[in-house]
Amino acid sequence: MADKIKEFFKTYQEDDEQLAFHMAHEDVGQEVPSIPTSSYLLDDALFCGGLPKGRIIQYYGPPGSGKTLMTMLAIKNAQQENDSSLQIFIDAEQSFDANWAAQLGCDTSRILVVDGDLAVSGRKCFEMILGVPKEDKKTHEYTGQAKAGLLDEITAGAVDANLIIYDSLGSMIPPMEDTSRVGKMNMSLLARFLTTTFRK
Repeated sequence: MADKIKEFFKTYQEDDEQLAFHMAHEDVGQEVPSIPTSSYLLDDALFCGGLPKGRIIQYYGPPGSGKTLMTMLAIKNAQQENDSSLQIFIDAEQSFDANWAAQLGCDTSRILVVDGDLAVSGRKCFEMILGVPKEDKKTHEYTGQAKAGLLDEITAGAVDANLIIYDSLGSMIPPMEDTSRVGKMNMSLLARFLTTTFRK
């Protein structure tokens, strides 16, 4: 029966795309690769033993609740897991302290800190992460990329990085706010920008 169902789904598969499907029992017993958080309770609550790799994870809480501390501990654990990879800290909040990171046990020679305008400007930051799309001038359709992004470089193996941290979303300047006049009221600019950006 499973083979017949798989053949049915294959009939909807286009030549230029891959249709992903599998039986749920094939996942039973498989471990989800993760980076420990340094909190036994949180690792246990997350079921997979830490922060699952390849996912977007958001720490949420009031100022001073330990969000940056948790990211520093994740950096330390990511470094212990892979002794050659980089960790990238995009510092929009100007919160990264190399001395503090070293005291927590992080190897600061393997942490790349991105700050300044590139970290604060939402458009520039996410173009750096996702790449710049290439637009056809006649049809205005996107046909690939004009410039590769950081995730493309990591996927291609040109950059060895196993953790990217953005601290924090609240400090990001959304593109429409960056170009609008002072005092102009625009509702939910950051929320609208992040919704489409995270989908990409």
